[in-house]
Amino acid sequence: MIVRKILWCLALLMGGSLGIFAGETGKISGKISDSETGEALIGANVVVESRWDGEEIVELDTPSGAASDVDGFFFILNLRPGVYNVRVIYVGYQDQVKQKVRVEVDKTTRLDFQLATQSVEAEEVLVTAYKPLGVEKDVTATKQSYTVEEIQSIAGVTDVTDILSLQADVVGENFRGGREGEALYLVSGSSIVNPLNRSRAFRPITTALQEVEVYTSGFSAEYGNAQSGVVNMVTKEGGNKWNSRMEVSSNLPYYKTWTGTGDDPKAGSIYDAQYLQFYNLLMDLEQWLQPDPIDGNPLYDISYGFGPTYLPPFNVWPPRNLT
Repeated sequence: MIVRKILWCLALLMGGSLGIFAGETGKISGKISDSETGEALIGANVVVESRWDGEEIVELDTPSGAASDVDGFFFILNLRPGVYNVRVIYVGYQDQVKQKVRVEVDKTTRLDFQLATQSVEAEEVLVTAYKPLGVEKDVTATKQSYTVEEIQSIAGVTDVTDILSLQADVVGENFRGGREGEALYLVSGSSIVNPLNRSRAFRPITTALQEVEVYTSGFSAEYGNAQSGVVNMVTKEGGNKWNSRMEVSSNLPYYKTWTGTGDDPKAGSIYDAQYLQFYNLLMDLEQWLQPDPIDGNPLYDISYGFGPTYLPPFNVWPPRNLT
């Protein structure tokens, strides 16, 4: 009897722990009915057949789908965030396709279909640029979501910190006046918070993210170990087509400009290797073996217990004056 109680408690604990992981998927629900009578259609097939990659349609290797119940309702679960095309097929009715249906993390996209009867074969009905309901009835938290299209369209966003700066109640990594370390950062359901100091362990690049959710208050118990805010980042999944994206950024160099001509030390481009003294020093291995002017040893020395040491043969500090 005691063993049975212990096993029952362990089962409850293991079952309860399954709900603490952050969401990575969304779902679609809706109702299918007759366009004339409004009667619910039982057993209609609903198929998520393709997804949008930018302005291109990519067929899914494994389509997801469901069938309507006795009341005409259907539910499609575990969909990765993205934009999809959804088709409804029912015998005796015209096929109907709704395009650009957006699915977001931890959200239920409402999608209703009214099918028209048919006696002869006809073309499918396309509904383009479908926009989901703007009010989320099942959300009580203060939340802002950013899709990959929105992230790429915002100038200057190269890091998750840049996304957080778009929130009115977030300053740096402080949520609603809270201290640093009171926020939870998740990547694909796993925490990236350093347990020693509660800081973010690393910063994922935005090009690897499919969607970013920022909670600043009222988040549910699904997200534990957080006081001020939650940042839930969902990474992209692989597709059947190669894609590439390149971003280039630069900081201002120490020397703003070089002036002069010929062999003048100030002549040339700021990116010219011949004016980078440290770079030339590392590339000229013969200089490493020159004797130290003080003790006569080579400039590159093993230095027992303290690792290699190196003394440059010329002054590299202070730098030349700016021009």
